[in-house]
Amino acid sequence: MLTVKKDDVLLLLKSFKYSLEADGFSNSDLNFIDIASEKIKNNYTIRTEVNVVYQNFFTLNLIEKKSLSKETKELLYQLKKYQIQVVFGLKSTTL
Repeated sequence: MLTVKKDDVLLLLKSFKYSLEADGFSNSDLNFIDIASEKIKNNYTIRTEVNVVYQNFFTLNLIEKKSLSKETKELLYQLKKYQIQVVFGLKSTTL
């Protein structure tokens, strides 16, 4: 069984935020990633916080209409992969 590790998710969220900033999103627009990361550090469920980041990103992207770099698209894919792993009940250290 695969394990979703808190540190891996936190690193992914940090990388995702930096990549989005490089794509032109402002730090203040990406505050939801910091909030989700802090909640995960404080043992909130990974599933909930990854869903929040994923959905808030798509809302933000619809508003901002920025083009995404290849790196950002790959990180988004990885984020979606974590979301799927957690939703389908793969073991997580914070569930």
